[in-house]
Amino acid sequence: MVMGRIVVAAAALIWSFSGSLALGQDSDPTAMYLEFVAATQKATAFDQIAPYFTAQFRRELEAQPKDMVAEWFKYFKSMAELTDIKITKETISGDSCVLEATAKNSGKPSNGKISLFKENGVWKFDDHAWATQM
Repeated sequence: MVMGRIVVAAAALIWSFSGSLALGQDSDPTAMYLEFVAATQKATAFDQIAPYFTAQFRRELEAQPKDMVAEWFKYFKSMAELTDIKITKETISGDSCVLEATAKNSGKPSNGKISLFKENGVWKFDDHAWATQM
């Protein structure tokens, strides 16, 4: 009985880490972005979402004072509150991708553009801009 629990616990642990090990490796920028949004919604610290960022963007953020990193984390958490995110267009050009999306921001329609870059075969978040209709 104890051995069975250990096997189940080990399998659960491996399964829980498999998502982070395969981060963005499915070659689907849309899936990676939606995974990033979901991870940001669950995150309690910057380090939990940092692996989704391009190396350059991550370096820029991590070079800032800790209180600024905390503010950036709050910003990303607030952006993750968008609901009904739908990717309407995916344009891949080499190792870059621009996603066009719609969402709801406090119930109001919002349009967004998301920039991703592929680093070592893995899609990474670089930038985004959302505009909400008033």
